[in-house]
Order: sequence, then structure tokens, then C-alpha cells
Amino acid sequence: MLELDNMNMYFDYDYCMSLQNSCLGILNADIDELHLYESIKLPSAPRGSEEEAKEAKANLKKLVDDLISYGNYGTLKDIKNDILSSKETVITILEIVKIYLNEVEKYKKENNIYTFNDISRLSIKILKEILEYTYNPHKKYKIDEGKYDKITTTIGNKLSLHQEDWN
Repeated sequence: MLELDNMNMYFDYDYCMSLQNSCLGILNADIDELHLYESIKLPSAPRGSEEEAKEAKANLKKLVDDLISYGNYGTLKDIKNDILSSKETVITILEIVKIYLNEVEKYKKENNIYTFNDISRLSIKILKEILEYTYNPHKKYKIDEGKYDKITTTIGNKLSLHQEDWN
């Protein structure tokens, strides 16, 4: 850890060694051992230490605490089990969202409600069909949606949109 190595710029050798000894366990811990550490007590800075030195020690303490916080999730096996146990819930939520989005699309089509994005997508679809059938029915052309926003907006505004136009 770089912060630990830089402590010798602010403190004497003995204090740096006591800092290193305090952090040694957590720095050598495997990811599955992090949850065993609740906190690390760093030795107090020597009296008369400059503000910059105290700030460097505070930064080291924050980094060590951040490292310890990763142990709150448990071992890798615990994390994997948590993810796998929530799989069914996530799938259910995704199915609900899919049904909702389909219902919104159905409602929009039934009531001829179109957003800018709907008109833009339809315009791009029409432009692609025009290119495919007018220039070369066997060659596909790609249209960059971002570059054609102005064109698609203009075409979309001029088109008479009907329910049968949507696939």
C-alpha cells in the first residue's frame, strides 16, 4: 500500500514500523478473510506531528477502513449464494417490467399516442426500407440514428401515422 510506504516521509522509523504491524493482518488477508476484521486501531501520531503528517495518517486510516468494509459482504461463497438466491426475484421483476412495457406500447398504438422516439424509430425504419428497395434490393445500408435525428424528425412530422404503420 503506497500510503503506508509514504509514511516514512512524515514519521520516524519506529512509528512507521508500528503502523505497518497494525495493518499487516488486513493487508495479507485473503478476500474470504476480510469479514473477520471489524476495525484496525492505528497507533496515535507522535506529539508535535505536522498537519500534513496527521492528514497522511488519516488517509491511511480511511483506506484501511474502506478495505475492511469490503468484508461486510462475507466470503466469496456467501456473495455467490446471495446472488443465486435472488435470481428468481430478479427474473420475476424483469418479467413484470416486460409486461408493463408491452402494455404501454399496446396502449400507445391503440390510442395513436406517439413520442418523439417512436416517430424517430418509425422514420428510420421507413428510410431504411426506401434505401433497401430503391437503390439496391439486395444490399443493406446502415443509418446512424444520431446523425439523422433532424431528417427523421422532419419526415416523422410530415408522415400521417396510422396504427397499421407499426410492426
